[in-house]
Amino acid sequence: MPTRILIVDDHELVREGLNSLIANDAGLVVCGLVPSGETAIRQLQMDPPDLLLIDMQMEGVDGTRVISAAHALAPETRVLVLSAHTSGSYVRSALLAGAHGYVVKSEDGEGILRAIRNVVAGQSYLSPEVTGEVMKGYVEGPSQDLGGPFGLLTHRERELVDLMLDGEVSNKDLAQRVFISERTVERHKTNIFRKLDVGSTKELLSKMAGHSKES
Repeated sequence: MPTRILIVDDHELVREGLNSLIANDAGLVVCGLVPSGETAIRQLQMDPPDLLLIDMQMEGVDGTRVISAAHALAPETRVLVLSAHTSGSYVRSALLAGAHGYVVKSEDGEGILRAIRNVVAGQSYLSPEVTGEVMKGYVEGPSQDLGGPFGLLTHRERELVDLMLDGEVSNKDLAQRVFISERTVERHKTNIFRKLDVGSTKELLSKMAGHSKES
């Protein structure tokens, strides 16, 4: 049976272009073209594809959260990010979220198909254009963009802090947003409080606000 691919991108021209490209490979079939992360999550719940081909930056629910949802809702689904961004931070963010590959939109059609085939076969794939950036990040160590103790937070912890800054503070709401259990949220919050030396969500938000003013 051909590999079923769900394409998620908020640009219609990109979706249609990928659909036409994939149609040329007899071993691949597009099972859905969706314009948003919200729609992608619903599709993952109803009819999980073999491969999720997704952009990172979209309105609403971004690619990182959809990747997290895919791991929770459809653990057998492979994930390949297709992005215009080549910076190491974008690539590392995708890989930390659980993507199995990262291909840039500037690659030609055969390069994109090669990335798809590799990821479907259980391998990983990085576009040559971003491999150097990723290696540089591993050599230099974790990014300290937030500075001080904020640089100690993991990708998931930063994601939860961002949600709390947006007003999502209850464990239930946070769990629903990132598709993990409330117990897991509580464990992450405990680690966040310890790393940032705060005793409550209120203290955390106050400290984050102070850090933003200093930056």
